[in-house]
Amino acid sequence: MLWLLRYIKGFLKIELSGENAERLINTASKNGILLWNLGYSYSRIVCSVSIKDFKEIFNLHKAKGVSVKIHKKIGLPFIIHRYRRRSGLLIGGVIFLVILEFLSSFIWTIEVEGNKYVSTKEILSACEKIGVYEGVPISRINTKNAADRLLLELPSLAWGSLNIEGSLITVNVTEVKNQPQEKSKNPTNIIASETGIIKKIDVTSGNVLVNVGDAVAKGDVLVSGIIESMNSTVFVHSRGVVTAEVEKTLSLSGKFEETVKHRTGKVKKRFKLGVFGVDLPLYFSKPKERAEVESSIERLEILKRKLPFFIKEDKYYLTEQRKISKTPSELKEKLYADMKKQLTKYKNTEVTVIDEVYEETESGAELKLIISLITDIAEQKEITVLTENEPDKPAN
Repeated sequence: MLWLLRYIKGFLKIELSGENAERLINTASKNGILLWNLGYSYSRIVCSVSIKDFKEIFNLHKAKGVSVKIHKKIGLPFIIHRYRRRSGLLIGGVIFLVILEFLSSFIWTIEVEGNKYVSTKEILSACEKIGVYEGVPISRINTKNAADRLLLELPSLAWGSLNIEGSLITVNVTEVKNQPQEKSKNPTNIIASETGIIKKIDVTSGNVLVNVGDAVAKGDVLVSGIIESMNSTVFVHSRGVVTAEVEKTLSLSGKFEETVKHRTGKVKKRFKLGVFGVDLPLYFSKPKERAEVESSIERLEILKRKLPFFIKEDKYYLTEQRKISKTPSELKEKLYADMKKQLTKYKNTEVTVIDEVYEETESGAELKLIISLITDIAEQKEITVLTENEPDKPAN
C-alpha cells in the first residue's frame, strides 16, 4: 500500500557521488528528508526520494560538494506529463482503473476443489442457491455461514470451506465416505418393470408374493413392503433381485431413397461477450441459412487471473438437403448393421433371438427381431400410507 501511495505521488531514483556523499545522507536524515532503498553501485550511493524531498537534497548537495544525478523518474505524475498531449488516452486509462476497481468488489470466478463423486456442476448449483455465484458483491458473502449452508444443501459433503482471494472464490470440499447407494429409506414394494416369467428370486427384505415359474405383467407387485403378523403390521424397505425371462421386439426400418442433412463446408461465426453469465451479442443478425451450431467459450485472463468476461463463439455450419439412394442389398446390410449396434446395449445380459423377420416394400424395408432376455425386473416403488381425510387410492 505504501508503494502505491509513493507511485501516485511520484518519486525519483538518484545517485550520489563524491567524498561527502555519506555525510549528505546523514544531514538529510537530520533534516527529516526520507530516503529509502539505499545501496552502493560502483562507489556511488543509490537511493529513492520523493519529488518534494528531492528539492531539499538538491539544495544541500551544493553546500556539501556532492554530485547528484537523477537515475530514473517513477510514478503517476511523470506518466501524466509524458502523455499530457494525449488526453483521450489518459482519460481512458483513468476510466479503466475506476471500472477495474469497481469490478474487483464482485466475485469473478468460482473454482471447486476436492470433489470426486459429487459433480462440480451440482456444487456450483448449490452455491447459487445459498447466494454464492459469479457477479455477487464480495461484501454479501459470509464464508463461514455459506460453508455451513452448503453442507446442509448437499448431505453428500462431509466438510466444506470458502476462501476468497481477490475476486476469486475457491470452494474446498470433502465428500462423505462410503455413501449409501439407496436414496430412500421409506417403505417400498418391489414391482415388475417388465412382463415376463420369473426365473430366480433373491430377496433380503420384504414379503415375497410370487414364485419361480410365475408369469407376471409389468406393474405387478413382486415383493410387498407390508408384513402383517397376528398383532401388528410392519412397513419395510423391500430389497432384492427378481430375475425373469422377458421377450422384446426390436424394429428398424429404412427407405431406398432418403433426404438427409449434409454440411456444405461453409462456416459462419458469431461472437458474444459474456459478463457475469449474461450474453451480449456482438453481431446484428444470425445466419438465415440452415445450419448446425457448435459453441465454445474462452475465458479472458490477465496475469493468469480469470476475468469476469468471456468470449462465446458460435460456429454455424451451413447445411443442405441431399437425396441418397440405396439398392435393396445396401439397405438390408445397413439395417442389420444398425440392429447389431442396438443389441450391444444388452451385452451384459443373456440374449436369445427367437424370431427374425425382414420384409421389403415398394419404398423400403423393415427388420424385426423378437429376442428373449434373462434380466432383473425388480423396481422399487414407495408405499403411500393414506390418512383418514384422504380419498382411497388403488393399492400398489
